[in-house]
Amino acid sequence: MITTSVSEFRKEMKKYLDQVSDGFETIIIHKPNTADEGFVILSLQEYNSIKATQHELSSTTNEKRLDSAISKFKSGNSFSKKLIKKMKLIFVDESWEDYLYWQQTDKKNWLASTN
Repeated sequence: MITTSVSEFRKEMKKYLDQVSDGFETIIIHKPNTADEGFVILSLQEYNSIKATQHELSSTTNEKRLDSAISKFKSGNSFSKKLIKKMKLIFVDESWEDYLYWQQTDKKNWLASTN
């Protein structure tokens, strides 16, 4: 995490934005003359990840399902699948079923890059 002032960010905007996009950094820009106000800059990838997590935890059903999957994973009740050359993902039964469903209904082709 990088912190800076508005004026410093303005002077070095490209440098800071490159750090966000290339280095997965988060930038906090403090608002002048305030202690607890400011701005946060993060990559679109990180933002989408946060929103996906927020969605997954937005209902008690989703939260219970996620907790169940974590428990199964920790107890060794999982399996792995190699989806692309350098990536191997580990699934519990329900998450593999979800993945297959999402793959069939993925209208924005978000999963296309994993196959």
